Order: sequence, then structure tokens, then C-alpha cells
Amino acid sequence: MATQKRNTVDYFPHLIGTGKKMNFIENRHGNNGYATWFKILENLAITNNHFLDLNDELEVSYLATKCKVQESQLLAIIEDLVKIRVFDEKLWKVRVIWCQTFVDNIQDAYKRRASNCMTYEELCKHLANNGYDIACNMHTSCIHNDNNEPLNSYKNPYIKEEYIKEDKSRGEGEEKKVDDSVVPDESKSDIPKPNAWGTYESLDDLKEVLQSSKIWKDELGQSLGISNPDDVPKWIDKFFVFAKAAGADHKTQRDAKSHCHNWIRRQIELGKTVDEPVKRKAAEQPVRLSAIARANLRLEELKKQNGGHNGQ
Repeated sequence: MATQKRNTVDYFPHLIGTGKKMNFIENRHGNNGYATWFKILENLAITNNHFLDLNDELEVSYLATKCKVQESQLLAIIEDLVKIRVFDEKLWKVRVIWCQTFVDNIQDAYKRRASNCMTYEELCKHLANNGYDIACNMHTSCIHNDNNEPLNSYKNPYIKEEYIKEDKSRGEGEEKKVDDSVVPDESKSDIPKPNAWGTYESLDDLKEVLQSSKIWKDELGQSLGISNPDDVPKWIDKFFVFAKAAGADHKTQRDAKSHCHNWIRRQIELGKTVDEPVKRKAAEQPVRLSAIARANLRLEELKKQNGGHNGQ
């Protein structure tokens, strides 16, 4: 009989000590900080693949209830745990909790299993494939041991190296700086930022964010078979024209990207081109009356007819 695959654990090492990190959290949040920290680790233990996605307000509310703190205090504690590198900083930007030290400490539980523990790289790929804007965030920001030493084995496959080897014509071993413009810079002040819930104020903000994500636009064009890369931004602009007219109420990148992808795919399937207007001109559109409107017109006609007969 095949061994059932599990991606959760029943226990994890609870190391005893009063290090600087624990002292920091307790000084700022009292016993709630200590209790919340380890209750989050308990939830990581029993959650598939050991990460928590807090993009859903319901998940935040549930976790706050489990930790017996207010939602605002829960988020404040998490922010401080990110600050001191307990949780990954870049993944938290998309409201995902990942603790590399925790994952390292539970590896023994997977030695006799048919399944492997998800790695940082696999999680980033999983999130990127599910619409999270993670490609430009995938740095190993919290992958350190207890002595704050980086664990270099967790190397981000999506981020370009700061330096690359130049071609042989420039001499072997010579280095060249990579052009940073190919990677979106979330730190730029002109790109809208999400609020604490990971949501944006308007469709215009989401449009700016999506248009600034070069990696996602490249992936979008490739997945839809758009041969001219210059057409991708035009398709995105058209989608947002449609979304506004349709009253779409997207708040997260995930929802906007998913709807945008599906809408463009449908337009291409219908034979539309990027240069066609989103809607036909009003003069070209046939006037169609609803059943109620037709009934009202018929009623008016009958009234006029009856009025004519009464007059005779």
C-alpha cells in the first residue's frame, strides 16, 4: 500500500532561550507577542506546505482569534517579526508568512516520507503561478540561521545576479553590471503601494502596478501567444477601459491579473485585435428594447386607440 503523502507536521522543536529577538518582541507586545509568535508557528506546522496566506480578511480574523489578540495587534506583531527577520520580508509584501528557520527545524519529519517539504523557491514559483506579484520580490531576506548568518543554499532563481560574466570578447572573468531597469522597482515612489490588507484604492492604481511589472507582462504575452511585446501594454489598457465601464471592483493584483488574462484571451479567441475599440460606436449598435419597455410601448398604443374610440 502506498504511503500517504503529508505536508504537515505534528510537532516542531521549541528551542528554549531568551535571545534578542524574543526580548524585542516581548518588550514591544508583552506576553501577547511571545504567545502569538509560537501560535503562528503552530499554525505553520499544521498548514499544508507550511506557509500562511493572509490575503483573505477571514484568514486574518481566524488567526487573530487563535492567537487571542485583536487583528490590529496581530498585524503589528507580524510586522515586527518580519522586521527582525523571523518571517520573510519579501513574501510578507504579498501577505504570505514563511519562516525558513521553522522549515529547517522540521526537515527530520520528512526523511521517511514519500513527499518532500516545500522549499522557498518552490513556494515562490507556486505563488507566481497563482497570480501573486512575487517575481520581483523573491529575495532571501529572512533566510538566516540563529546567528543571523545567511544560508546561501536558498538562492532565488528569479532574481538576476547583480553581476554577470561578460562575453569572451571583453576578456574572460571580466564583469558587467546588470541593467536594473529590467526588474520592476517596487521602492519607486510613483508606483502605488497596497494597504495593510494587500489591497489597492482604485483600478487606476492597479493599472499602474500591472503596467510596471515587466516580468508579468512578458509572461502574459507569452501565455497568450502575443507576438509583438509592444501590444501587451495596449491590451492591458483596453482591459481597464472595459473593467471601468463594467463596474469591476478589483482590489488585489491577483484578481486584476486573473481577470485581465481571461478577458484578453477571450478577445483574441473572438478574433479581436488590439487596435479595435473596446465597444462599437453608439450609432453602429442596434437599439434593443427590453421586454418591459416593449410592454410599456404597447400599453401606450392601446391607450391611444381606446382614447380615439371614446372620442367617437
